[in-house]
Amino acid sequence: MQRTLSTAVIVGLLAATAAAFAITERLKLTKSPITGTKVVRAFLSPAAHTTAAVNVRFRRGDLVTATVVDSGRHAVDTNMLFIDNLKVSAADLIGEEGKGFRYLLDGLNPERILIASEAIGIGRAAVDKAVRYAKERIVFGRPIGQNQAIAHPLADAYSKLEVAELMTMKAAWLFDHRKPCGPEANIAKLRAADASFEACDRAVQTLGGYGYMREYDVERYFRECRMLKIAPVSQEMVLNTISEHVLHLPRSY
Repeated sequence: MQRTLSTAVIVGLLAATAAAFAITERLKLTKSPITGTKVVRAFLSPAAHTTAAVNVRFRRGDLVTATVVDSGRHAVDTNMLFIDNLKVSAADLIGEEGKGFRYLLDGLNPERILIASEAIGIGRAAVDKAVRYAKERIVFGRPIGQNQAIAHPLADAYSKLEVAELMTMKAAWLFDHRKPCGPEANIAKLRAADASFEACDRAVQTLGGYGYMREYDVERYFRECRMLKIAPVSQEMVLNTISEHVLHLPRSY
């Protein structure tokens, strides 16, 4: 593997094992009748940490990480990952040759379900904060939550979170029962990320100026939920997947 860059590697400084997915030539050690064909393969290699847990050395080749500062998700680190001249052999192959992309997709479905659950949790925390504030904040002799301009958007945000949870639970049930769940996992992530963002945005709006202050937490929820519309896959790519693989429309890219 020549110089390769991968971004947004979570807890890259702590990992003891690295899984690499690469588009490469077929292994010469295999008996494949097709030569010179590029395939996606998955490899597994242990990593030994060196000075200050910044440089991580594979058995064969170098892996270097550089920490990236995020707006949120401070509980885990995010890194840029550089791989230099990593040599792989048949012994490092995971599963069957050429099926690395399928293995990768199988791992992405539970990740989408997990992210959907995270989004719903953040959205609910934001709504709870906003509702509590709307009950306690008195303006013109009554709580601001008594006004429909405050109450209706919060009710709408709450209802969308509930709907997103149903799709998330459906996707999780399918995955637990070893059934295909790609469309459901993608839809769960799509709807949950949107619902969470709307809930957090409404919470900030409900608290007004206080919503922009760190003391009241909702600004943090807003920062955290925004990333869920981007990672682990953007909303646009989810829509591409649904249109192509569920609706069977022509591929757009």
